[in-house]
Amino acid sequence: MGVFPMAPFPANDHSLRPGEWIDQLYLDYGPLLKQLKGKKWVLETHAIEVTDEAARANIFKTFEGYAIPVVFAENLNYVQVVLRKSVLGDNTFNITAILPGEENENSG
Repeated sequence: MGVFPMAPFPANDHSLRPGEWIDQLYLDYGPLLKQLKGKKWVLETHAIEVTDEAARANIFKTFEGYAIPVVFAENLNYVQVVLRKSVLGDNTFNITAILPGEENENSG
C-alpha cells in the first residue's frame, strides 16, 4: 500500500532474509509490484472504497493507467470496489486482476 519492498540479499540486516519461501513470495508478487512502478497517489477524497469494509484498497496513477491494490480480504474470493466517477472521468476502461502466484491475468 505504497511501500517499496527490498529484495533479499546475503548478509543483510534490515530486510527479509533470502530463502526458498521468501524467493517464492517475490516471484508470486512480482507482477503486482511491477504495476506499481512509477506510481503516484490519487489524492481525491474518498476516491475508492470497498463495500462493507470487506478489504482495504487504494488507487494509484501509473504509467499504464491506474493500479488498485486490494488487500486484507481475509477468507473472501470476492469484494466489491467502488470508484468515484470523478477519479476516472467519463472514459471507458478495462480491468485486469493480477493475483499473486497465478500465471495468467484475469480480465473482466
